[in-house]
Amino acid sequence: MDVEEVMDMDIQDLNGTKIVQDGLVVMVAEFMQTFETMWGEMGISASVHKNRLDVILQYVRSLFVDMINDEKEFMLELKSSIETYERELLDLAKELGEVPYQPEGDIKLVELEKTLRTKLNDWNTEKYQRLKAHKRLLETEEMLCKRLALPPHDAGIKEVPTKQQLNEIEENIKYMENQMTQGIEQFKTLRLSIFNLWEELEKVPETEFEKDLARDDSEASFVLSKNNLNAMKELKTKLEKQQKENFGKAARLREQLKRLWDKLDVDESEQKRCNGACSGFRPSVILKLKSEVEKLEALKVLHIKKFIEGSRKELMEIWDKCYFGEAQRHEFTPAFDENFSEDALTLHEHQVEIMRNYFEENSAIFKLVEKRESLWKKYLEFESKENDPNRLFLNRGGALLKEMKTRNTVQKGLPKVEEELKSAIVAWEHDNENVFLVNGERYLEVIERQWLMHEEEKKRAIADRQKAKKETLNKEMVYGCTPSKKATPAKTPLSRRLRSASKMNSTASSTATTPSRLFQSSVACNRSPLTPRKNLMSTLNKPAKVNKGKVIKSQRRRSSRLSKKLAKKVSSKPLNTTKSSGSSRDSTMIVARSGDPTNKESLSSCTSYTEFTSGLRGQAEPTAVLNSTRSQMVTFV
Repeated sequence: MDVEEVMDMDIQDLNGTKIVQDGLVVMVAEFMQTFETMWGEMGISASVHKNRLDVILQYVRSLFVDMINDEKEFMLELKSSIETYERELLDLAKELGEVPYQPEGDIKLVELEKTLRTKLNDWNTEKYQRLKAHKRLLETEEMLCKRLALPPHDAGIKEVPTKQQLNEIEENIKYMENQMTQGIEQFKTLRLSIFNLWEELEKVPETEFEKDLARDDSEASFVLSKNNLNAMKELKTKLEKQQKENFGKAARLREQLKRLWDKLDVDESEQKRCNGACSGFRPSVILKLKSEVEKLEALKVLHIKKFIEGSRKELMEIWDKCYFGEAQRHEFTPAFDENFSEDALTLHEHQVEIMRNYFEENSAIFKLVEKRESLWKKYLEFESKENDPNRLFLNRGGALLKEMKTRNTVQKGLPKVEEELKSAIVAWEHDNENVFLVNGERYLEVIERQWLMHEEEKKRAIADRQKAKKETLNKEMVYGCTPSKKATPAKTPLSRRLRSASKMNSTASSTATTPSRLFQSSVACNRSPLTPRKNLMSTLNKPAKVNKGKVIKSQRRRSSRLSKKLAKKVSSKPLNTTKSSGSSRDSTMIVARSGDPTNKESLSSCTSYTEFTSGLRGQAEPTAVLNSTRSQMVTFV
């Protein structure tokens, strides 16, 4: 192997140090042979030859020393780089919040240096990206904080933010962005409302805050802090309060203007013109209304008497609404005085205002009083109708059913209204430390007195009916029942039964050898002269037996149709009282069916009408009432 071949050898192809050594031996041998040949041709002496060999040896040795020194220096550089990389990686690990890097396994210096250098480059890139992201987030956060007037998020960042710190900043930015979105929407709504209120109130921005709010670019530049938004809300509330005050002023002026128009008899065309010119409640409209009121107030002085009379009329109407009694009305003496002066007019207007406020404050109680009086009146009407027998025979169009429904409504509603009214009056008397009067009387006592009087009236009516019934029965026991003229019966099953009963009574009366009035009265009333009075009363008051068997639909319709037909025919033919051989009881029952008011005493004495009708009140259908009436009459026949 020559020298060129040794120089061209790839170290990677060498099998270790042995091959390199062998190659060096070959190279030295070839180079030394070349030197020997050249020195031989030049004829160099032995001493010079030895010197030259020493020089070659020293040169080769120095060359190897230099190479070894270079390699040592390179190794030192590797170790220094490794130490530097390790130190920088440790610092970066602290800055980035990472775990210090530790190479895995036994790695030589060159590979270790390369690994540490690569890791250091990665972490430097990560540091740069974090610093760049942190800068961008800080700019966004600063803008949002300035817009929202909020302090920045203190994440505790010293030099390089950690991933967690960056995430905290991002979350804070998202929160502030959400707050800014809501703040912008709230700002737009409040700003629009404030602008509308400014327009309604005819105002312009005055303060610096209001001027900033009115700027064209306020939506993009206005600071959306909580204080500013609260200030906008307060401004809106203040403007709304002014608007409400203006509305109240305009309403009061219009009401005052209306009263003046009514009292001065101002033409309707003039009123319409004024209303058209003074519509709304802006300050300019309020000024116009004030001007109109002042103009009419000047005219009012010339018509004081007319105004006082108008105030008195209005006062009377309010007194009526408040149920004031005469004593309460006379407490305001100017209303009954003939002194027509400005002072009297002022007193009247002041009293009207007081009474108007009194009525408005207690309008709920007055409504309850009115409702209670209406229900009480209806309740008394229904109570009085109970004793009227004609309503049972004039049941057209379901009148009894309607009456019963209305009565149930009244009976249920009256106690509720009275309870609510009592609670309201007691609360009013407790709050005002005074007595609530209606028509000059304490209304709670009025309610109690009305119920007591009603109960006494009912007891007195019952006693009167029992007394009349007792007197009628006493007369009949002595003189017998009063006979009536024989009427032509209708051709119905009921009339046939009446005729058969009449024939039986006639036969019984004609076969008697020594009839007496007492005996005739006993036969007519279907009892013996020796029957005790107590048994007689129990017999008369005994309810009629009703067949509880099943009634088919056709029978129910036929019964209803026959009862209506009989009532119509009998009521259309007047009956005359005559002395006939027929039974006086039959005549009495026919009179009861005809509804003749002249014979109510006989009906009451023979059929116990009050107890009979009270048993029919609970029935819901008019047909059932007529069927029950017919069954009661047939039973008595």
